[in-house]
Amino acid sequence: MIVIPSQLIGARLAAPLTLDCHVESYPKPITFWTHENGSLIHEGSRYHMWTEKFSSYKFYMRLYIGSLSKSDFGTYKCNAKNTLGGSEGVIKVYNIGYFGSDTQYVTDEEMQRTNQIARSKWGSEDSGGSRVRSAIPGWYLLPLVSVLLVLSQQSLLTTRHLVYQYHTV
Repeated sequence: MIVIPSQLIGARLAAPLTLDCHVESYPKPITFWTHENGSLIHEGSRYHMWTEKFSSYKFYMRLYIGSLSKSDFGTYKCNAKNTLGGSEGVIKVYNIGYFGSDTQYVTDEEMQRTNQIARSKWGSEDSGGSRVRSAIPGWYLLPLVSVLLVLSQQSLLTTRHLVYQYHTV
């Protein structure tokens, strides 16, 4: 039996990523990883794989990808086979892009959805011909509920009341 802690994983291009699978099997299985086209993943400069043994029948599989490329997004399978049979677990990896680079995202906890609310770059022109500054200084929260994560100069904010405001020059 294989248990996948995270079946759907969002990651950024060029970022490192680790995939995990929990295996329960006796006798000891042979474990390996495959990509969506069925190709076997081999240990190399970008891929590192290891299996840790926790008990006589529990194993922990990991696949580390050093720097994600476009071809790395898609479906991965962790496989475990022994003399009695085999099992596989499926993990899908998708590109989340860069929060705050071209698009600002706000996550609404109550609705469990992510809305695209602005597509602007520093100094680009809006439809009225005014120059639009970065959306980061334009975030105002009424009331300020919580800031989940600040990534360098980009922000991912969660709140119930959000007012977005463009600053024009």
